[in-house]
Amino acid sequence: MKRLLSLFAIVCALLITLGVFTACRTYECKTCRDYGEINCEDCLGEGKVDCTVCGGDNKVICSYCNATGMARCTYCSGTGRRTCTYCDGLGWTYEYDYWDGYVEKTCTYCYGLGWNSCIFCSGLGTEKCYHCFNGEAYCVSCTLGKVTCRSCVGTGNQDCPDCDA
Repeated sequence: MKRLLSLFAIVCALLITLGVFTACRTYECKTCRDYGEINCEDCLGEGKVDCTVCGGDNKVICSYCNATGMARCTYCSGTGRRTCTYCDGLGWTYEYDYWDGYVEKTCTYCYGLGWNSCIFCSGLGTEKCYHCFNGEAYCVSCTLGKVTCRSCVGTGNQDCPDCDA
């Protein structure tokens, strides 16, 4: 038993000498333990802080549809109408008649209106917004709600204010 205790004392003395056990060591600076740096006060050593744009939840209101989930149709620019391609929007065409030659007739594709309902939005002028999901879009200013801390530039550490280490 005495031999075991003396072996333990030798091992402890060796570990203290090598600096593995620092409990007995005295430091000049109690704030940073002579390391020279402390954890950043703004990010608490994480290196990242919550995004101010989305509040840290990585979701923002979609600017394309104003959180409705429906945006203006890109094909008809929100009018719900497209110019008739058969009569070029005139509402009439020239058709050849055997007896009368070329005769002006009402367009059979748009029925004289000069336009057709938009085939992409079915004449509503809106379509599903492809920039978001049900009015919520991902924040482009951050990654998963976090941005790099400006105080420590993402390192998580700041210089110790109490020492020159």
